[in-house]
This record gives sequence, C-alpha cells and structure tokens, in this order.
Amino acid sequence: MKENKFLKDFTKFFSGTIIAQIIAFAVSPILSRLYLPEDFGYFTLFSQFLAVALIFSGSSLFYLLPRFKTEQLAQMVFSIIIRTSMLISIFIFVISFFDLSGNEQLITLWPYLIFGVFLNNIYALFHFQSIAKEDFVTNSVSKVHERLVGSTSNIGLGYIGWNGVGLILGNFVGQLIFCLSFLRKGYGKLLTLNSTEKINFLKKHKKHISFQSLNHLLEYGLVLGFSLLITEFSSIKELGYFAFCYKIINTPLNLISDYIGQAMLGRISDFQDNHHRRLFLIKILALLCLPSVIGIALFHFYGPEIFMLVFGGGWRVSGEISQVYILGIIATFIIRSLQYVPNVVNKHEVYSFFSFFTFGLPVFTLVYANNIGISFIASLEKLSYALAALALVYVISLFVLFSKNNNQ
Repeated sequence: MKENKFLKDFTKFFSGTIIAQIIAFAVSPILSRLYLPEDFGYFTLFSQFLAVALIFSGSSLFYLLPRFKTEQLAQMVFSIIIRTSMLISIFIFVISFFDLSGNEQLITLWPYLIFGVFLNNIYALFHFQSIAKEDFVTNSVSKVHERLVGSTSNIGLGYIGWNGVGLILGNFVGQLIFCLSFLRKGYGKLLTLNSTEKINFLKKHKKHISFQSLNHLLEYGLVLGFSLLITEFSSIKELGYFAFCYKIINTPLNLISDYIGQAMLGRISDFQDNHHRRLFLIKILALLCLPSVIGIALFHFYGPEIFMLVFGGGWRVSGEISQVYILGIIATFIIRSLQYVPNVVNKHEVYSFFSFFTFGLPVFTLVYANNIGISFIASLEKLSYALAALALVYVISLFVLFSKNNNQ
C-alpha cells in the first residue's frame, strides 16, 4: 500500500518535470536560431555564478522542509534566507562595483545575480514546502506553466535581439509564474520575517547545514571552475557550444538518472542479502547498457550532422563536442543512476568520493590540456575516456561493497 502511494505521488511530481523538459527540447531548435553560442555561454556563467551564490545564502536549509513538514519551520527558513540573501547581494554589488573579482562576466551580471538570489530562494521555498505538504499536483502544474511562459519569453526576447540577457530574463519570467501559482494557492503566508529562535535553529541543525552546503559548494564550484577555465583558455563562444550540447543531451539524462537512482534504491533495499543485491545490480546494468551503447554510437558517428539538421548549421561545433564527449556524458549518467546504491550498506561516503572526481576531473583535465597545448575539443576526448574509466571503477566498487558487507 505504501509502495503504491509512493509511486503514485512520485508520478504526480515527476510528470510535470518530464513535460517541462519536453517543452524545453521542443523550443530548442527555435532558440538555437535566435541566439548565438556566446549568448548560451553568457547564460551558463550566470546560472553557475547564481548556484554558488545561493549556497552561501543558505539554500541547504530548504532540504529540512520535507523532513520536518511544518509551516513554522518554512517561515523560519524564509526569515533566515531573506537576511542572508541581503548580505550576499551586498557582497556581489561591492565586488562588482569596485571590480574586486577581476572577472568581466561577473561585473556585467551583478544586477541579475542579486535579483536571482531572492527569486530563486522564494522559488525553492515553495518547491520544497509543496513536497513537505505532498502537494505534488500544484508543483507539477506550476513547472509546466513555468516552462511554457519562460520558453515563450525566451523566444520573444530573442526575436527582438536581447541576446544572452534574453535567456536570463526569460528564465526569470518563468520562475515568477511558478511562484505566482503558489501564491494563488495560499503559500504567501510563508513569506514572513517575524520568526523567532533562528540562532537556536541554526545551532541545532549545523551538521546538516554544513554537510549539505559543503557537498553543493564542491559540486557547483567545480562546475563553475570548469566553465571559467573554458572562457579563459578558449572563449565564451566555445563555452556556449559546450553548454548547448550539454543542455540537449545531459539535462534529460540527469532527470532519468535521478528517477532510476531513487527507484533502484527503493527496490534494492528490499533485498536482505548481498547475493540478490548483486544480481539486481547486474540486471540494472544490463538494462542501462543497450540504450547507452546506442546513444554513444549515434552521436559518435553522426553528432555534427544531428546538431546541424535539428538546430541549424551554426551549431556544428556542438555536434563535434557531442561526438568526442558522448562517452563521458554516458559515463556520468551511469554513475548518477547508481548514486544511492552505497546507501544500502551505509557507505554514503563512497558516492561522495566518486562525485568529487566526476566533477573534478573536467577541471584537472582542462588545466593539464592547456599546459601541454591540447585544444579544447581534444581535451574533451581525453576527459571522456577518464570518466568512462571512473564509471567502471565505481561499478566494480559497488560489487566489492556487496561482497565485503554481507547481509547488512
């Protein structure tokens, strides 16, 4: 009965995300003809700078909402977050106004980053509180509305020539629609600054806050570092080509891997002995193998042609990137699909270790390639092989776990 309820709720929650991604993919051929690679590179830097800023504003607190499921906690979290957002906004303004960062992109992005910090924190508050309340229908429908309006805004702003700013503002419009949907459902009462006992709350949950923030900072910091290295060693145009390739292939794979990971954790936890866990792991790997091989072959042999046909002749470079990097994308997909497996034997640190290398290898590879004079695309090919080797070692490690930790 509980399993049926979980699947029903998960379907309600996940369906909106799937539809939203279908809409995003459907409008991509239009956006690729309205925006230049530089525009996608600019938007990518904005998104990654914002992700890091949100961590420092305390966004990890939102993960407590589904756990404790109280309206008072949501109000307290908002009260804390809005104050930290003000501090982060002042910091962004200062380093941009006085040119303290030394990064040209950050200097031009600061107004959008400040607005984005506040908007994304309100967005996250409504998102996680809806999960806490099991209001999956509102969440799912709001995501679809967000994507429809956001994509339409991106098209309109691109048509009138707003370049990378059009992508940022279109994203904002979509998020505002998401938030307005929740305000109409009465979620506005969460937006209060009168909550008390904030210091005691932070002390009580300092371990959670520190652990989550460190993990997220490590992941998003390395991703941002990789993007900044691309712009430094190559150009923001090259980053745009890479980001567009990633958007088309990796974004849907991330959603699928999250679904597989959560579903697999629920099923493999039912087994009481490691023999059956190993058999189930073999079955999952077999199921992942066929579509992975097809995807690798398709983009390896026809990547440039696919991107030119669907998205226009100007995106051939993105196709060339998919041609050399598809193995790395699939390797990352497999690692993410199996991310929760170590939890079954209480070895959470195993995935954390491999996660560091999954996001760290791109940075190390790009620095090494630049030092020895290898081109960006050639370095991606080497990175692809490194990630494939990492995925293989991770899978072997899982089998080792199930042989050492018997009947846990």
